[in-house]
Amino acid sequence: YVCDFLRATIYAADPFALALAFHEFQKRFKIVRVKNKFANEKLKTEERTNILVNFWVETEDMKQIGEVQFLMQEYLTAKSIQHMYYDVARAKSEDELFDKPIFA
Repeated sequence: YVCDFLRATIYAADPFALALAFHEFQKRFKIVRVKNKFANEKLKTEERTNILVNFWVETEDMKQIGEVQFLMQEYLTAKSIQHMYYDVARAKSEDELFDKPIFA
């Protein structure tokens, strides 16, 4: 099943602020699953990047599982910059590079 049509990112510069946001999120939503990569000592240090939270969303019209990732702001900034270079690397022609600004 695809469980992440509804996705969001919460980020903070301070680890305490991120932990507080996670705590408040848990109080307000029904949590389905938590993957805390920060605390997973089986992962390499560079892979310990976030907390992934799947949560239940229900309205009169639909029922769905959403996903939120909690990230440190510095990691999000680095990830965004890396993605710009990825767009350049995967371009199949020069025209693809000129279709949109790369570093806008």
